[in-house]
Amino acid sequence: MKVTTLLPQTAKLNTPFFFVLLLHLVLALAYSSLVPLGEAPDESAHLGYARFIANHGRLPATLAERREADYRADFPPLYYLLIARPLAAVGDAPPTQLKSFGDSPRRLIPFNGQTSAAFIHTADEAWPWQGLTLGWHLSRFVSVLFSTLALIPTYLIARRLTGQRRLAACAAGLQAFTPQVLFVGSVLNEDSLLIFLTGLILLALIGYTTPPPAARLKPYLCVGLAAGPGRHVKI
Repeated sequence: MKVTTLLPQTAKLNTPFFFVLLLHLVLALAYSSLVPLGEAPDESAHLGYARFIANHGRLPATLAERREADYRADFPPLYYLLIARPLAAVGDAPPTQLKSFGDSPRRLIPFNGQTSAAFIHTADEAWPWQGLTLGWHLSRFVSVLFSTLALIPTYLIARRLTGQRRLAACAAGLQAFTPQVLFVGSVLNEDSLLIFLTGLILLALIGYTTPPPAARLKPYLCVGLAAGPGRHVKI
């Protein structure tokens, strides 16, 4: 179901919103390219889960495999299945590992054992990207895509509630240019997909809280489809 079917036929996306959409995409891509790998919260754990899927072609099935896939392995798998695709495409091209501080105590000596950084950033991460570096950046672009798509439900909700295109574009702009939204949406983090799915749920539900009421099944199906992948259940 297209999200635009939840709006009156007169409610169309406008030029200011497309400018917001494009500028957010450009900024998110810049963030994604410039933020050092592994320096976003839990990013190495997100990578570990996706790399397990990429290497084995399936989800972890045992407790030992979940430990191998890192501590995010009990999260809903949709996001990780998506970001595993570019990692699988790159395969085992070198470099296959980045230099982690945790690999050797010797790497902590210059910092007196006190560092919050996950990796030592070396020429392995430099352009042109290769191996794991390339796969990691391509997987980040999946987050950028969902971060950008998440602006569309925000615009449509504001347009439906206010009836004003410019105000709706401003609402989308507030989301688009919040620094933390740009940062989280540019790195490995399932929040970008979750925000997008949540927006779709709210957009579907709002059709039943504003007149005219509609006795249709499709919006409810949209809610179920969007809520299912975002469900977080620990086993």
